[in-house]
Amino acid sequence: MTCNINDLVEYEVEPNVERIGKITEVSSDMDSYENMELKDGVPLYYSKKLKKYVPVKDKNMDTVFLGVTSKNGKRTDYIYMDEILRCFKENEDEG
Repeated sequence: MTCNINDLVEYEVEPNVERIGKITEVSSDMDSYENMELKDGVPLYYSKKLKKYVPVKDKNMDTVFLGVTSKNGKRTDYIYMDEILRCFKENEDEG
């Protein structure tokens, strides 16, 4: 999936319970992944050593989560990347 920050995503919070919200942040449990971005579905972290954003290593993907805010802005869920069912731009048809 090619999701980015500010894109809408459909995701499952429990079996047969789906929600739609906007990706507002990408984070990780790892201390070395302080400054992160999401580009075309790929989580990136800023490497101080290389002085640029690089993809999160496969072995660390399970530490990456997204902050997803409800369309009315009243709720934020924190989900893992693999919980996204589909991704779409805000002006795309949601049906």
